[in-house]
Amino acid sequence: MKAAIIGLIGLASFGPAVHAVVVDQATEYEQASSPAQDSQSQDSSIFSPQEVQPSQPQTTLKPFVARYKSEWDVGFFSLDIKGTRRLEQLESGKWKLTFKADSSAASLKEVSTFELIDGQIQPLEYTYQVSGLVTEPDRHLEFDPAKEVVRDHKKNRDLTNQWAPGIQDAQTYMLQASLDLSLHPTLPLSYPVFEKKKTKLFNFEVVGEETIKTKIGKVNTVKIRQIRKDNREVIVWLDKDRQYLLARLIDKKKGKTRYRIDLVGIDS
Repeated sequence: MKAAIIGLIGLASFGPAVHAVVVDQATEYEQASSPAQDSQSQDSSIFSPQEVQPSQPQTTLKPFVARYKSEWDVGFFSLDIKGTRRLEQLESGKWKLTFKADSSAASLKEVSTFELIDGQIQPLEYTYQVSGLVTEPDRHLEFDPAKEVVRDHKKNRDLTNQWAPGIQDAQTYMLQASLDLSLHPTLPLSYPVFEKKKTKLFNFEVVGEETIKTKIGKVNTVKIRQIRKDNREVIVWLDKDRQYLLARLIDKKKGKTRYRIDLVGIDS
């Protein structure tokens, strides 16, 4: 169950969001060297569910609600998980990305609050809550760009050696990938992501374009792959015509699918 929920967490991302998208076993970020950054993170956009238009770079995000279904193979049977990813703008001008996932065994809620400045996402606060059979501690993180500190409120400590230029949380990096792909759809992607206790570097390569069949019809996608050193393979399909919204994610280990995430609906 944990692997499937972790996969859904990644929707942001892309998530997205991508959470590409799996948040475990990624390359650790080393403070001694500068992380590979996508220097083209400028102006772009996330789609509005009311208007499906060809992808064009813009300077602002647009709210959306996307619904997903995930299947996780546990050997003798598979588990189904339903997830909803919502992006909204607050009265303060800040943005809020919420992901909720539910199954018969567990439920999860993940919330990211962030600013968007010149096409670059700056995470401000991240919370993670899970209930049911998944025994994983809640998280409450605060990102302080002025002090370059990640504050862990649950453990009441400041992490002063984990900051990196362009740092993202476990959801926002997939939104940033969508923004960057909208502007430069063929360039490699690299993001320092703070996940759990430390910052890790997530790297992705663009494989090509592909039209896939989904519950909402045929979708024109850009296919990207997370670059990993283990025997895992994570492939993500992002909807070109809806500002690179996550349309599908497949996680494989030794060639066998561990779990799969599919877009099943878009709500206004």
